[in-house]
Amino acid sequence: MVLLATCIASSNWLPTWAGNVGSNVTSVRVSGDHSWDEINLEVMNLLGKLEKVENEHLKIHKEKWDSMGENERTSLLRHNAPVSSGMEPQLRALSRETAGQIAVLGEPAVPTLLEKLRTISWELNYCRSCVGQSLRQIGRPAVGYLIGALKGAGAPGKVADGHYVSLIISTLGEIKDPRAVDLLLGLLDKSRTSSIPYTSSIVTALGSIGDKRATEPLISELDRRLIEAAQTGAWDRENGWIMIVCVRALALLGDERAVPVLQKALNAGPQTTKAGKEYLIAHEAARTLRSWGVQSEDNGGEYRIVDVPADAERVAPEAGFELSVARILQRLCAAVEKAYADAGLTKEDVQGLVAVQATPQKLIGKWKAYKETWPVIVKARAAAIQEMASLGPGAIPILLKAIDKTDERRAGDIFVLAITKVGKPGVDALIDGLSHKDAGVRARAAASLGEIRDTHAVEPLVGTLSDPNVMVLNAAVRSLGLLADQRAVEPLLDLWNRQDKITRTELAWALGLIRDRRAAKPIMAALEESVSFAQKTGNWDMNSWALRVYAGALGQIGDPQAIPLLKKMLNAGPQRTKGTPKYLVAEAAAEALRLLGLEVTGDAEQGGYQVIEVFPPDKIQGNIKQD
Repeated sequence: MVLLATCIASSNWLPTWAGNVGSNVTSVRVSGDHSWDEINLEVMNLLGKLEKVENEHLKIHKEKWDSMGENERTSLLRHNAPVSSGMEPQLRALSRETAGQIAVLGEPAVPTLLEKLRTISWELNYCRSCVGQSLRQIGRPAVGYLIGALKGAGAPGKVADGHYVSLIISTLGEIKDPRAVDLLLGLLDKSRTSSIPYTSSIVTALGSIGDKRATEPLISELDRRLIEAAQTGAWDRENGWIMIVCVRALALLGDERAVPVLQKALNAGPQTTKAGKEYLIAHEAARTLRSWGVQSEDNGGEYRIVDVPADAERVAPEAGFELSVARILQRLCAAVEKAYADAGLTKEDVQGLVAVQATPQKLIGKWKAYKETWPVIVKARAAAIQEMASLGPGAIPILLKAIDKTDERRAGDIFVLAITKVGKPGVDALIDGLSHKDAGVRARAAASLGEIRDTHAVEPLVGTLSDPNVMVLNAAVRSLGLLADQRAVEPLLDLWNRQDKITRTELAWALGLIRDRRAAKPIMAALEESVSFAQKTGNWDMNSWALRVYAGALGQIGDPQAIPLLKKMLNAGPQRTKGTPKYLVAEAAAEALRLLGLEVTGDAEQGGYQVIEVFPPDKIQGNIKQD
């Protein structure tokens, strides 16, 4: 780690901003205690609503297609252009929301999901995708059922649709449970003697799971297909695509035993065009070897190994990853230094500007130049993070070691963000980051665990709620909200009783996403106290944000007991100007009441809101609006 340690030492002065990984909050409704029959009915109802919308989409799609002339249809097919119904954004959002609502029902929902997946029309792409998302979010409790369904699909007399089997296999791959490896290896072996339309899904899943038991079978599969393609010229059909995914799977496994076959793949066929499968196979192989320290160059469509060590077959991938990370960091430092030099700033100038809260008088003149470098540096830093992430799961141990070697957040944050972009394979590394000596790294790791949405992080994040640093604490609270797991409710409520009101807004936001009614009473008490203070003092500005967060949380939790308080808040004072604190508070109360099943009309700017219809309490179901 000498080169990497040197690069880290030289990068600790870098500014902290970067293109942080964003996250879209997908809220889900937490169910109470239900029987399996009730859960089955709820799953069918949720999928039924999605199916109804998708059928409308398909109807519009067909009407548009039927109304087209022959030339227009031919043009669309030639350019592979879709026919839009205009409902696609709505369907994507509804599919994500439905998957989240089903996922929190947990293991009892799995049999119904698998039966629906088996019988669903394959025209209903959004419904099928929603089922897959639900199973992935349920995670490991679903694995036994998925394995059983996969075994049943191959039983005599039960030849299932290839799409059905492929989705089960890809779901097992994304859950990354090693229990599926033996069955997948058996299916891969079977594919060598019979035609199976989902071989590429098997290979991809084995790479995603990351179990080294798959290394030799995948090497054998790639080698066999390379020999077959060289003899028959079958590069551009399914065989070529399977070879590409074999290379990618071996890259994910990070096992040096794959080096010889990857070298063989570099020039296994005539690479006459960059669009050909043979070129793409070589390109993937070159990229993987490069990450392992085996360099090659592309000479007009033909790859050549450059300075291959005599014992290349024993190259340790970890050494290659370390070299790659170090070089990426070197390029980033060079880009940043060039940006500062172009702006007429020295390293000492930058250190002075970064290190102090108030800009010293002597540096006032340089502040403008410093700000002008930000877009360039943000772009360079984001590119470095993406490059590190593209090295894949095999680089995670190196990135984790790099975090441990940095004394400052500025460099450590880069590595944490790179691990975040790798996704679920980086969860364990980020959990380790929760105990890092630097609070900035701990906070970034906590935030990243929420962005990845893997519920294995719930318990470690709960443990972080005792961190003395408020930045770390707030990041952990928000991530627990994004994970929407009921195990976090009691720890968050315990923290509610121990913390000040600034942290309580974060807690209310998180508890609102989890949607457990145990949180309703303390949030209602906080809201009532804040409303009374604002009415008494006339100062809505001070508590405006808290009022809006509390109202939103109560609307999402769906406890009807909050209705009187929200109605009181609805028209608590004259709201005449759009965008003022009182207007925004009233708007938040109106939206919360709608989530609770009430029909609210009017506008805060035009004389206030009116509640004109209240659904019976037994029909109030959290954020589910009534038809």
